[in-house]
Amino acid sequence: MVLRLWRACVLFIDIRAKAAMTWNGAPSSRSLKVDLTVSGPCFNPVTSLTVNDRQGDLVYSLLSQNPNGSFYRDEDSIKCTASVLKSNGYSSYTLNVSVADNNTTLYDTFTVTILGLPIICEAQKDDYGLWPETIVASIAQVPCTSAVEKGTYYRTCLKSGWDQVNNNCSIDQYVIVDVINKISNLNSTRQEDISDTLLNITKTMNTLSNNSKISEEVSYLQDIANASAKLVDYIEQNSDKITDAITDNILGTISNFLDENKHDAWHKINAETETASVEEPVGVATVLSSADRFLAILRNSKCNAFDMNSTEQKDNKNMYVELGLRRNASVQFPSKKSYGSNVKIPQQSITGLLEACFVGAIYPTIGAVLNGQVTFLQKCTQESFCLCCCDFFSRTYTLLHGLFA
Repeated sequence: MVLRLWRACVLFIDIRAKAAMTWNGAPSSRSLKVDLTVSGPCFNPVTSLTVNDRQGDLVYSLLSQNPNGSFYRDEDSIKCTASVLKSNGYSSYTLNVSVADNNTTLYDTFTVTILGLPIICEAQKDDYGLWPETIVASIAQVPCTSAVEKGTYYRTCLKSGWDQVNNNCSIDQYVIVDVINKISNLNSTRQEDISDTLLNITKTMNTLSNNSKISEEVSYLQDIANASAKLVDYIEQNSDKITDAITDNILGTISNFLDENKHDAWHKINAETETASVEEPVGVATVLSSADRFLAILRNSKCNAFDMNSTEQKDNKNMYVELGLRRNASVQFPSKKSYGSNVKIPQQSITGLLEACFVGAIYPTIGAVLNGQVTFLQKCTQESFCLCCCDFFSRTYTLLHGLFA
């Protein structure tokens, strides 16, 4: 008998799934901080995104729920940008992160606390403009508020709050040059643009003459005074172009020229012109001459528009004007406002004339500007009547012109 032995072979197959990818310590499990007071706070990683049992390549996603804190991924680490964190000023950021391999996607939401943020001065709006939020020891700037100035207002953010406002504002010479050029080119300006151009010119001159810094550079004051005279030259030939707004700007400019804060500037100009060989010196006399000529234009252009026995007032700080039309009545100026003295022409003095149209001006501060010396005499050769009255005790100078019809 033959015995055969059979061997039984058993094959064991170990079928076990690989472990799914997991965090090697989720970011949210840590207390994550960035201290901006230390050197290179963002040089070292804010946190790591290491995982266990990865299968294949990893794909990362990182999103900050706050405005951009400039957090970024550097391989399996998250880093930050210190300058952005300082500028933003947020004390914490919430970040969402995900990591995916071929089989698994891990998610986590975590908070990064920002330490050592610089103290800031909060944004503030005032007469100078809107001051931006500013870090302590830094300087904030806003443009000079006047359209005729260049430079900035500036202030420092202190630990105790905003410091006082300083400025380097000054008159923009190019604005003056532009005004002078526009006046020189009025005759070649398109007729449909004349009104807007005149309004722009007179508005700018009013703003310039009212600026306190115009007296710091006397040549600028002279330039604007001379430009005013040139403008009146044009208006004398084009009185139909005058509007109420243009009138108010011109009278405002004259009033600004005669403000007491320009006393020293005019005094310096007068002293310089006395020693200089200038054919036509520009001083207070130039301003008064321009005012006188413009008032005559104003009177002539408005006479036909007045109601009988009516009076119109133009009241500025350093110049008071009345225009009126009278029939069979005396002329008194001022009639609507008291300055301690007045001019009165009885009705019988203008007998035989049905109507009298007049304009009168009082300059309450002229005594201070002229420094007690009158070097200007009104010419009345073409007027039906013209009176000049100077009273330096009350610092007034009165002009009265009449046109009869």
